[in-house]
Amino acid sequence: MAWKTYAWVMLVLVLATAVGRVGMRFKRPGSTSNWDLFEAAFNLVLIPGLFGFAYRRAYLPRIFWEVIVPAAWVAILYGLFSPTHRKLAREKGVRIAVFASLGSLALNLPGMLAITLYAYWRPEIWR
Repeated sequence: MAWKTYAWVMLVLVLATAVGRVGMRFKRPGSTSNWDLFEAAFNLVLIPGLFGFAYRRAYLPRIFWEVIVPAAWVAILYGLFSPTHRKLAREKGVRIAVFASLGSLALNLPGMLAITLYAYWRPEIWR
């Protein structure tokens, strides 16, 4: 039940973030980096894997998840050191940037664990 709730909460957050970033791009050009848009789109791609794990259903071929999961881990690590993050540290201070990083990790690590398990350690889902 907890994974299902987490999946739905993340769906709402990811959709809101994606819509917000695209909206900001049109409303105030230059306020959203290309990385921010890529990250929003990439997170949308990960949502079916989270639901697949939560509901024990196979969505998309397993090979897709075996390829996308390492890319997702790289994206998370890059996000911690991205130009957007460095800009936040410069403008708001290092403490705020660290707090934002810890909050992001706390929110995203359970989902990354779920899609990693989904791709590599839940063979019963793919039968």
